[in-house]
Amino acid sequence: PEFWLLFAALPLGVALAGHTSFWAAGAVALRMLLHCLPAMAGYLLTSLAAMTLVRHAVDLALLTTSAAGGIIHGAAQVLCALVLAMLRGWLFLAGTFVMLRHGFPRSTSADPAG
Repeated sequence: PEFWLLFAALPLGVALAGHTSFWAAGAVALRMLLHCLPAMAGYLLTSLAAMTLVRHAVDLALLTTSAAGGIIHGAAQVLCALVLAMLRGWLFLAGTFVMLRHGFPRSTSADPAG
């Protein structure tokens, strides 16, 4: 899913560029990725920290349940795999939202606070 994040800007680029060439849509998508680069760098640092902490907690949970053996350790392995998969999905979704939020400049006419 992390590779999808690189191509998430392309459909928006096509929608903004209209019925123009493929290269114009690609240029809009690249401009969007350039605009959100600082925000994506911050996202990368925080997601790396979150993934490291959760991975450490998962390893500790598996280490403490390994002495119990049997069903408890098997259930802990399944639960830890689900936790890591959910975290990866949530981080992908958060990365997509960060890219979409910071990739385009805000329009002042649609801003209800302005």
